[in-house]
Amino acid sequence: MADRLATSLRDALFENFNEEELTALAQATGLDYAQLPGEGAFGKTRELVRAAAARDRLRLLAACAREMKPQLAETLTAQPGEGAVSAAEGSVPEAAPVVRDGRQWRDLRSLLGVAALLFLAVLCVWLVASNALKLFAEARGGMPTPLPAATARVEAAIPPVVPPNAPTRTPSAGAAATPIPTSTRADLPVVTLAPPAGVASPTVPPPRATATAAPLITGTVVPTDAIGGDPVQTVRDLNAQLIEFYVGRTDEAALARFWKAGPRQSVLDFAESPLLRLLGLTSATRATALSVTMRYVQAPTVSRRAADSAVVVSREYWRYANTRTGKAVCETRDYTYTLIVDQGRYVVESFDGALIDTKCVE
Repeated sequence: MADRLATSLRDALFENFNEEELTALAQATGLDYAQLPGEGAFGKTRELVRAAAARDRLRLLAACAREMKPQLAETLTAQPGEGAVSAAEGSVPEAAPVVRDGRQWRDLRSLLGVAALLFLAVLCVWLVASNALKLFAEARGGMPTPLPAATARVEAAIPPVVPPNAPTRTPSAGAAATPIPTSTRADLPVVTLAPPAGVASPTVPPPRATATAAPLITGTVVPTDAIGGDPVQTVRDLNAQLIEFYVGRTDEAALARFWKAGPRQSVLDFAESPLLRLLGLTSATRATALSVTMRYVQAPTVSRRAADSAVVVSREYWRYANTRTGKAVCETRDYTYTLIVDQGRYVVESFDGALIDTKCVE
């Protein structure tokens, strides 16, 4: 009986199935069509039937063939006297794979490939978003505001060595807790070089006309008392001195000429911690790799003046760069300086810088 079924099955496979369908049929019965011996379609179908019979899977092969080609149901049914295939051996187990069409396997493989690509794409997007959120969270932690700076278009040349009397300062917890008359802009989602928060911000006057850029500063500070105690010139001079301090040409003691203790500590904290960290520098490499330039977008003007005090406002563009790596940090801010007369000259009692932009325009 098995021989008659094998013959009928071999003829049916040879006449009604192509190579792709035979491959799928062999996989459904646990056989590798490509590894079967035999030449040509006839030889392959003959060996497929033999291999199925040797593994006692002949009736399973016949059932799968009927499933793929329902028109062969009568041909592949057992002859009288041997009973129907399903009656003699029982129906095909529900767990047996049913092959309907070789094209369905190709479609399934394609869908699996597309699903894998989509999963990889989603994973990449998730990783990028996670890193971005992490950087944003670090940026929202707050940093000291970059300090007021030099006059129209200043470029600080970098000396070959640091002055021997320039001390290296590390901001302490006590210093950070000292109230400093400045303000921060923590609400902006950008990396902000801002002094410590917690200080009231003076009122900024209405926008002023843009001033014409002034000549380059040589770095020499003109004594304020030599020009009659002009508060505008005081701001220009202290910004020129700031650049000299940032790049190591002058030391902390020189800052006392223009800065009271509170704002002077903000200058020191900014120069020794966030500025160097953002540019990848250290106190040792600052003198040879830090470049600081600035210009006035709106020139300093006096907005209020009394007998022993004055308020000066200006809009300033600052650029800090690591000359070794090319990395730069830029900010445009509206600064308000509150000056008082101390020992016959103006000094900064407090200052505030409202962030306008962080784009580098040079």
